[in-house]
Amino acid sequence: MIETLSSLGKKLVGMFGDLPIGIPEKSKADAQKKSIFSASPFADVLPYVAFDEECNLFINNESCGFVIEAIPLVGGDSDAYKILNGLFQESFEEGSSIQCLLWADHRIDNFLNTWESARQTNEIHASIAKHRVEFFKHQKFFAPRLFRFILSYTLPLTRDSQAGKKQLVDIREKIIKSLKAITYAFSWKPKDLLETVGGLVNFNFSTEYVKRAWNPYENLSNQIPAGGQLFLDEKKLSWGNEKNDPILKTFRVLDTPSHWPPIAMQRLIGDVFRDTFRINHPFFLHYGVHFPNQAKAESHFWRRSHLIENQGKSYTLIRLIPELADELKECDFVRRSTNQGSRFVWTQLSAGVWANSEEIQQASQSIKNLFKINQIRLEENTCLHLPHFLSILPMGWGEYTQALKDLNVLKTTISTECPSFIPIQGEWTGTPSADGVLLVGRRGQLMNWNPFDNKNGNFNCIVVGTSSSGKSVFMQELAVSGLVMGANVYIIDVGRSFEKTCEILEGQHIEFSKKSNICLNPFSNISLDDEEERDTYFSFLKSIISCMAAPTQGTTDHENSLIEMAIKEVWNQKKNNSTVSDVADWLSKQGDSVANKLGVMLSPYTRDGSYAKYFEGKNNVNFSNAMVLIELEELKNKPDLQTVVLQLFIMTIANKAFLGDRKTPFYICIDEAWDLLRAKQTEKFIETLARRLRKYRGSLVVGTQSMDDFRTTPGAKAAYENSDWVCLLAQKDTETNKDFSESKQKMLESISRAEEYREIMICNGKENYSICRLILDPFSRLLYSTKAEEYSRIKELRKQGKSLVEAIQKILGEKRV
Repeated sequence: MIETLSSLGKKLVGMFGDLPIGIPEKSKADAQKKSIFSASPFADVLPYVAFDEECNLFINNESCGFVIEAIPLVGGDSDAYKILNGLFQESFEEGSSIQCLLWADHRIDNFLNTWESARQTNEIHASIAKHRVEFFKHQKFFAPRLFRFILSYTLPLTRDSQAGKKQLVDIREKIIKSLKAITYAFSWKPKDLLETVGGLVNFNFSTEYVKRAWNPYENLSNQIPAGGQLFLDEKKLSWGNEKNDPILKTFRVLDTPSHWPPIAMQRLIGDVFRDTFRINHPFFLHYGVHFPNQAKAESHFWRRSHLIENQGKSYTLIRLIPELADELKECDFVRRSTNQGSRFVWTQLSAGVWANSEEIQQASQSIKNLFKINQIRLEENTCLHLPHFLSILPMGWGEYTQALKDLNVLKTTISTECPSFIPIQGEWTGTPSADGVLLVGRRGQLMNWNPFDNKNGNFNCIVVGTSSSGKSVFMQELAVSGLVMGANVYIIDVGRSFEKTCEILEGQHIEFSKKSNICLNPFSNISLDDEEERDTYFSFLKSIISCMAAPTQGTTDHENSLIEMAIKEVWNQKKNNSTVSDVADWLSKQGDSVANKLGVMLSPYTRDGSYAKYFEGKNNVNFSNAMVLIELEELKNKPDLQTVVLQLFIMTIANKAFLGDRKTPFYICIDEAWDLLRAKQTEKFIETLARRLRKYRGSLVVGTQSMDDFRTTPGAKAAYENSDWVCLLAQKDTETNKDFSESKQKMLESISRAEEYREIMICNGKENYSICRLILDPFSRLLYSTKAEEYSRIKELRKQGKSLVEAIQKILGEKRV
C-alpha cells in the first residue's frame, strides 16, 4: 500500500511539476506542491503565514488577501443580482483571485448551546431544552447544519506591498458594502480563519465547534492542524483508516445549462420538494474565479474566433458540424460582452461531500443525482482530491490556479457569467432571538423563530392546519418558548388541547362552566386615571355589548351610537360599580323605541337574566400565573354566551397588559378560532385589539383549521388582516388561496407531515416565506402527547411523589425496555 501511494505521489508530483507549468525547480511553490505527497506536517502545504492587524489582511505564501463571511441569501430579486454582478465589474488586478465557498457546516453545538442556555428558567424548561439538544446532536434521520457563505479575495505578493494592501482594503470595503445591502456580512479575523479552516482540515463528524486562540508570533498554518493523519489515494481523501472515519470525495462541473440564473444555485443545496434529492451529509459548493493576463486571453480568443468564423463561411462545414453555428453565436456574444467591459476569467464550479466508509458511496450518489436533475454534468475527481481540497480553502484558490489550469480542469469564460454561479443561496436562518421555537429547514438549516423579532411590523400570528397537522403542538411549543423568554401566555381554547400541557407546566387553569364562580363584569377594571386607555376600553366594551344584544345580525350604526351613549352615561354615574344591567336600564328609560328595544335585547345579561351570575358584581378574574389557560369547551352549546365570554376574557387580559409596564411581552392565543370568532361584532373588536397590541409588546395568536375561516368568520378575518406572521401547516387537499402566487401555492401544497416532524410554512409579508420543520425529541413528544394512557401514567407517577421530569424520564425508560 505504501509503495502504491508513493508511486501515486510521484505521478501527481510530475503532473504538478515544474516543467509543465514553468515554475523553477527550486521555487517555494514547487516545494510546497511536492510536499503535498510527502510525509511532512500538513501545515507545510497550507498557504497561511501571518495577519496584518493594521490593514486586517492575511499574508499567505504567494498572496495577500481577505476573507468575508455572509449569511446566505434565500432567493433574491433583480437588485440582489445587480449587486452580485457588480462584484465582478470591479477592476480586479490581473493575477487576482476571488473564490466563494458554501459550507454545510455540521458543527451545530454553538447554536444549540445558545438556544439551550436561554431555557434555564426552571427545571421543566431546562429538561425540555436538554433533551432537544441531545436529540439533535445524535439522531440519524436528518442532518442539521448551518449554511455558511465565505468569500475570499487575493492578490499576488509584489514588491510594492503597501500599494497592494491599500488596493485590497478598498476592494474589501466595496465588497462588504455591497453584501450588506442584501445580507449580513463581516470581515474575518485570525480567530475566524483558525476555527473555520481548522474545522475543514481537522475534519470529524463531531458537532462541536472548537474554539481557537490566535498566536500572532507563530505562523498561521502551524496553528491550524490539530494532530491526526490524512490518507490519500486516487479515489478519495480520508481522515483515518477506521470505518467511521471521515472520507472526502470531490467533484468538478463539466457542463451547465445554457440558462442558469443566480437564484438557481439554491437548487444545488438540495431539492426543496423531494427528500430523495437532498444531501444528508456535510458538503460544500465552491466557485473559484481567476483573472488571468488579459492580453494573452484576448489573443487566444481572437485566434480561436478567427478560425471559427472562417469555418463558418463554409456551408458544407456548418452542415457537417452542427455545433459550429452555436460556436459562432458564442464568439459573437463574447465579442460584444468584452466590448461592454466584461473580462476573461478562469473558473471552476465544484463540490465535495464527507461520509464514513459505509455511507460514502450513497453520499456521492446523492450529490451526483442532485446535479443530474438540474442538468449539470458532474465528474468525480481522480488523483486530484487533495489539491482540490487545498484549493477550496479560503484564499487557497489563487495558490493553485495555474497548476489546475495546466491540468485542463478550469474553464475560460467571461466575467458576465460569474454571478450566476456564486453559491450564496442557503435557507432561511430564522429570527435573531435565541429564545424562539427551534426549527429546521428542509435542507437542514437550523433556525430560531420568535414573532417578536419583527422590527417593522406587529407581532401577531395566524396558525392554520387541519386536524392532525400538528397545529396545537406547534402552538404549545410557541407558548412554551414564550414562557422561556419571560412572556405571559394566555390561552383561550375550545377542545382541551392545552389542558395537559397547562397542568404539567403548573399553569393557571380557568374553566368557564355552570359550576364556575366567575364574574366578568366589564366595568370593574376600567381605568379611573388614564383617559386614553379608558376610551380604548369603551371601544372594546361597545363591541361586546353589541354582541350581547344582537349576536347573529349585529347592530346598526344608530344602535351602536345608543350603546356608546349608554356606556358613558352609566360610567359617569357609577364608575367601576356599573354593570350591564345599568346599561340596559338606561336604554329602557330613553324616549327612543330603538333604545328601548336594545334594553330588552340585553336582558339575558342583566340582573334578572339567565347569565346574571357571570356579570353582576365585581370582576373576580385574577391571573396569578405566567401561563393561564381559559377553557370554554363547556359553552359550546351556548355560542352567543361563548363569544361574549371570549371577548370579556380578552378585554380583561388586555386591560392587565395596558396597565402594566409595557416591557413584559405577552401572548393571547385563541385556538379553534372558527368557533370562537364567528359573531359579526368580533371583527371590529379583534381589529382594534390586534392594532394596539404591538404598542404593549403583545402578540395575538389565532389558530384555525382552514384558510376558509378567514373569509367566513368575521373575527378571524380581522385577525388575519392584522397579522404580519402567518404559519401554515398541512391544509385540506382542496385548499387554495387566491392571494398566493403560483410558486407560493405550490410550496403550500407540498407541506407534509411525518411521524418524526411537522412542516410549517412561515410567511412574513406577501412573498417572504419558508418551509420549516418542527422536530420533537421523545421527551417533548410525551410532554405534548394527548394519548390517554400516557397522560394517566404521568399523573400516577406524580401522585407517587415524582417530579414531572422524573415521571417522563421513567416512562421513556419503560418504553425503551
